[in-house]
Amino acid sequence: MLRTESLRSSLLFALALAFVAPAALSGCKKPEPAAEAEDEDDEKKSKKKKGKSDDEADEKKSKKKVAKTPDGVKLSFEKKPGTKIDVAVSEVNAKGDITCFGGLDCTLKLEKLPDGTKVKVGDAVGESKNDRVSVNFDMGEAIAKAAPSEAMKYDKTIDPERTLELEFPDGVKVSEKLPGITTKYLIESELKKQLANGTPVLFGKESDAPQTTHTILNLAGSLGMDNVMGPAKTMAEVDRVAVEEQLPKRPGNKKCKGYKATGEKGPGREADLFLVDWEVKLVERRTGKVIETKKFEASTRCPMFAQGNETTSYPDSRAVTMWLRSKR
Repeated sequence: MLRTESLRSSLLFALALAFVAPAALSGCKKPEPAAEAEDEDDEKKSKKKKGKSDDEADEKKSKKKVAKTPDGVKLSFEKKPGTKIDVAVSEVNAKGDITCFGGLDCTLKLEKLPDGTKVKVGDAVGESKNDRVSVNFDMGEAIAKAAPSEAMKYDKTIDPERTLELEFPDGVKVSEKLPGITTKYLIESELKKQLANGTPVLFGKESDAPQTTHTILNLAGSLGMDNVMGPAKTMAEVDRVAVEEQLPKRPGNKKCKGYKATGEKGPGREADLFLVDWEVKLVERRTGKVIETKKFEASTRCPMFAQGNETTSYPDSRAVTMWLRSKR
């Protein structure tokens, strides 16, 4: 009887556990979904807050007023000695210049130009930042089309065939055709620098077709009027260039007399004569290939000027010209 009661008690206890355990376990897991939902709510709030901040920033940015460009803004240019051209932008008081040094490029620089102003010179573009902008543009194509009588003279200019255009932040545009640019210094500097090292110099995109006639540009020594020899009508047709290398100074073993300062009276002073010879190279411009080299010795005649107690003599440029004419 006792065993029966004990067995009954055990069965009742087991049944009680069967009903109670699922409820207890279910009660332990209920808080977890609530925590996940809370995290999701926090994330949504954070995103909403961030989105609101971004919207406010965009709204402030859109509300920021772009300064209105004054009426009557104009571009003007003023030619200066050499390659320099002054540039002015009226009403906004911006100014700058165009200079041409190094390579066959020119550079436009402007200051006090409103930030964000777009600047265009032909295909070259830039945008002002911190009130400044600089734009480089190539002159090769314009030089190629120019006549040697204009491209190689100090007092002449060639058409750069470009327009300067400004677009201000509020959309206002002004433009003006660039004035003529003196290119003699630019061309001489680039040819002497590159051809002396065997580096070809091209004026824009040039044809590879061989020329039946040749034109020589003489850059050796002091230049006279006869520095272009040949039938070339454009600089692209100038296919040969003469450049000189000055050899080390040597003593002339001679005294030159009669040198006086301005206003000085009397017989004047003596100066020791020194000689500087040239090695002249005739070079193909488009390839950098040296066609021929010739040495010219300095003249032993006393020069007109002296520096201190020395005077220096160089070769007679007429001898170089005669030699080059025979090479056409």
